[in-house]
Amino acid sequence: MTVNVICTIRMPNKRDDKLKKFAKHSKEIFEGVGLVVHLGLTMVVSIIGFFLLGLYLDKKFHLGGVAIIVSLIFGIIIGAYSGYKLIQKDEDNE
Repeated sequence: MTVNVICTIRMPNKRDDKLKKFAKHSKEIFEGVGLVVHLGLTMVVSIIGFFLLGLYLDKKFHLGGVAIIVSLIFGIIIGAYSGYKLIQKDEDNE
């Protein structure tokens, strides 16, 4: 039994270069989209979480909406800070 092995050497062409550039460009785009989605989810979860906390406190202690407003302000501040740290971390990785 004999096995014939055929080896071909392929020279890189322009198509290979274009594919490599496209893959690199696509990776950068998806990393950017991922950062934006992560930032958005961080903000939304923070704001909604604090809103729900304020709603609970407002109903429990009958504060007339003050707890909702204060908790929303805290949610926005904490969400913005978390987003800032996320962006800062991403810039440090580059």
